Amino acid sequence: MVDFIPLRRSSPKPPWGNAHLRRLKRLRSKALRDYCQSRCVFTKHCFAWASNSYRTFNRYLYKRYCIRTQEDLRRHPRNFWKFVNSKRKDNNGLPAEFLGSEVANYTATKCNLFATHFRSAFNDSTLSGCRIIDACRDTPRDVCHLRNLAVSPDQVKFAINKLKCSMSSPDGIPSFILKKCGEELIRPLTTLFNLSLRQRCFPTCWKTSIMFPVFKKGDRQNIENYRGITSLCACSKVFEILLNDLLFDSCKNYIATDQHGFYPKRSTTTNLAQFASFCISNIDAGAQVDTVYTDLKTAFDRVDHGILLERLGRIGVSADLVSWFESYLTNRMFTVNIGSDNNSYNSCWIVSPKGVHGTC
Repeated sequence: MVDFIPLRRSSPKPPWGNAHLRRLKRLRSKALRDYCQSRCVFTKHCFAWASNSYRTFNRYLYKRYCIRTQEDLRRHPRNFWKFVNSKRKDNNGLPAEFLGSEVANYTATKCNLFATHFRSAFNDSTLSGCRIIDACRDTPRDVCHLRNLAVSPDQVKFAINKLKCSMSSPDGIPSFILKKCGEELIRPLTTLFNLSLRQRCFPTCWKTSIMFPVFKKGDRQNIENYRGITSLCACSKVFEILLNDLLFDSCKNYIATDQHGFYPKRSTTTNLAQFASFCISNIDAGAQVDTVYTDLKTAFDRVDHGILLERLGRIGVSADLVSWFESYLTNRMFTVNIGSDNNSYNSCWIVSPKGVHGTC
């Protein structure tokens, strides 16, 4: 029966594209990967040539598509008006959006409406007073090498190499500056990081961030269907990479073997593969398998900082380093940004008393 079901083919993107345009796009993507890996003049010229070829042919196909759509107005009016409606925008270039009974028609008011939505997640009282039963309550304090912690220039260099090239940064220093000028900045950054660890204080200027709303699912005009992705300072990212690697190496023995999320070389794919293997082996053995799926709404926005710090202390992290993490987590501020580079708007500053943010 399945053999007679017709395949559902996805619509071409863009609608004016063809096989040659898709081939040029693949060549451009390959040239970009080669340039990101080597950063030499030859690969840069190859990427520029591939990108220019794709843009030129795409512009030609788009103009031809517009002419054909206009000429076919009588025969295919639905396609014509679908194309026109896709180009229609309001005064700000974005459709009106709402949060509950509040409606925002302009980009400036939308920023504040998004800020209200993200702030409500932090101020949610559903988890207030809730305590988690710690499975590591009797864990011996043996994370000894995290006491008197200091970073070396080689570790800073390794962390800089792991950074992704980006042009956006709240402090005006994008990550590509650190990658290009890494040799000159390694020792100053090492001094700053060690000074921060000794004083148990995270720099205040690195606590500010920019949050961008990202659509999840459902109605695009409903602000509740968006989540926030945070852009952090590049120097802060380097510091986080350093301490994350050190902390993970020390604490990975306390993480359950079935944990797949946020674990190196694991993902939802490995989780599903392991779960399917478990089910198949038990079903073949004649055993019963019962599965319960749970989901925590806006879980990352409601993580309690006090519980995190207490957990670190219980597994043996030194009090000085826990104090540094407390300084890192407190008084963090972010602003919601909407719009393009030439016409962007920011909301008022928001203090996040809870949660952890994804970075971009």
